[in-house]
Amino acid sequence: MNAPKIMRFACTTVCIAASGCGSPPFSERGGTGGSPPVDASTGGGGGQSGTGGGSGNNGGHAGASAGGSAAGGASAGGASGSGASGAATGGATGASGVSGSGGGGVDAGDGGDGAAKCDETKSPAAEPCLLSDEHAVFVSKGAAIGGIGTKESPVSTISAGMMAAKAAGLKRIIVCNATYAENVAIQSTDGGLSIYGGFACPAASSDAGANWTPTPGVHAVVAPPDGVPLTIKGAMAKIIVGGIDFIAADAPIPTPGQPTPSSIGGIIATSTDVTLMDVTVTAGKGADGLPGAPGAAGADGADPTMQLPDGLTLTPAGAAVCSATAPAMLPVGASWTGSACASQGGAGGGPLYNAQGHDGQSGVPQTDVDPPNKKNGGSAAIAAGPSNPGGDGMQGSIGDAGTNGPVAPAFGTFGADGYASADGHAGTDGHTGQGGGGGGASFGTTMCTGAGGGVGGMGGCGGGHGEAGKGGGASVALISWDSGLTLDMVQLTSVTAGAGGNGGDTGLGGRGGKGTAGGNGANGIGRGGDGKPGGNGGYGGAGSGGTGGPSYGLVYHGTKPTELHPLAPKFGSGGQHGKGGNGTAAGSSSAPDGADGDATDRHAVMP
Repeated sequence: MNAPKIMRFACTTVCIAASGCGSPPFSERGGTGGSPPVDASTGGGGGQSGTGGGSGNNGGHAGASAGGSAAGGASAGGASGSGASGAATGGATGASGVSGSGGGGVDAGDGGDGAAKCDETKSPAAEPCLLSDEHAVFVSKGAAIGGIGTKESPVSTISAGMMAAKAAGLKRIIVCNATYAENVAIQSTDGGLSIYGGFACPAASSDAGANWTPTPGVHAVVAPPDGVPLTIKGAMAKIIVGGIDFIAADAPIPTPGQPTPSSIGGIIATSTDVTLMDVTVTAGKGADGLPGAPGAAGADGADPTMQLPDGLTLTPAGAAVCSATAPAMLPVGASWTGSACASQGGAGGGPLYNAQGHDGQSGVPQTDVDPPNKKNGGSAAIAAGPSNPGGDGMQGSIGDAGTNGPVAPAFGTFGADGYASADGHAGTDGHTGQGGGGGGASFGTTMCTGAGGGVGGMGGCGGGHGEAGKGGGASVALISWDSGLTLDMVQLTSVTAGAGGNGGDTGLGGRGGKGTAGGNGANGIGRGGDGKPGGNGGYGGAGSGGTGGPSYGLVYHGTKPTELHPLAPKFGSGGQHGKGGNGTAAGSSSAPDGADGDATDRHAVMP
């Protein structure tokens, strides 16, 4: 049975007693000792040496003996036993091996395991042996092009360090203290990674001993010009990030038609085991939401004094005509085709020979107007004579107004990709005014055709809607979305969020066009009735104001992050609300305002 292992301090005691100690052990494996034990009077023969981590040349201590030297495995890495009276001393802890016992002695002790192995569960700052090429890839801003990631030849970006680590089969990345203008993104295909900042950068003309040494209280900085500085998505292996300050830039000015940008320091999404330790994450300002555009004014209805658009025709009302016989073709009432917004004045009443003529027609549309279904055509004259003209039409109904946009949501929407602002809503367009009613025809007498009625004017087109005010962008330090996250001495800071944009004002409705006059009377026949103007178009609805963006230190959905040694929270103010668009110029109420943005240090998103 082997003797118990002897700890490293026992070696010193044994060596002093034996009056001789060799060099301390190294990491290489020791050799194997000499021959079996012999009689004690001639000195103990060296037994089998142990195996350990010291150098073969310096691994053991040579023992001296009054009865003879005990040859053994000293040169091969074991400490020789002392042979006096056959007593044997085993190897010391930390030596690479021990020799066998002296003659007739006790079995030699087991050899030591050599130099202690690196504890890979610790950070490199706490376990300096991890600061080696065999354990890590090294990153230094400004490193020479073509670096391979070693201490002597580092790469210049953290992203390049991740690639080099993956290629070398390493999981640890050491980042020296500089500012890196890049976005650090860890994906599911990257596997487990540990990224550590907080180390002195190498300098060409400095003491090499100061390079890559820990710098307590000083961190590397990741500060890209835009976007999220730290993103970890879909990581199924353990991820550790420490000793780095992540600083998000202020959100950029919004682009019309695009979502309002937010400033987010970090996003951890659908990842199982992420630890941030001794890290700061700081968000910039959220962008202000853009205001909604005002509604455009509706087009006016055409009238006879205006140049008519292509495709529109105008037929004047016919005057009364007398002849011995009825005309081959009876004249019809004046009319023209509808406008681009589908309004049309009523046609004038057609006259008849020696008979009562026709009523004027009503203008269209007759729905979405106020009042609806209005019969506004003039009646035909019921008797002959200059005192019995055809009846005039009536003005068209005004188009209904559009509706204002409803109030914006009080909160925007968070997800694994960030934040969507709480925008206001656009109003709706105003409706087209009804065309004016056509005039009625006069009564034709014996041997005469009555006068025709005039055409009604086109209704005005509805005013355009006011656009929605966009919600303000968020300022959020960190989002944890359906992830297992541990925060250890992590400082989260948000600042002012973006204000909501104002809603667009209403657009005015177009003016109704004029009607045309009825035909002239003659020979005792009354004139035709006049066509009347179309109704004005309805004004558009105003857009509602956007909600201000939120300012949060931490947003989480799913499992609440574990916080160890939490630091005092720092968060800014929510963005101010946007005002609803103005509708008072057209007699309507303004659209609703948005809400002010929320602000707190921790915000849980409910399922």
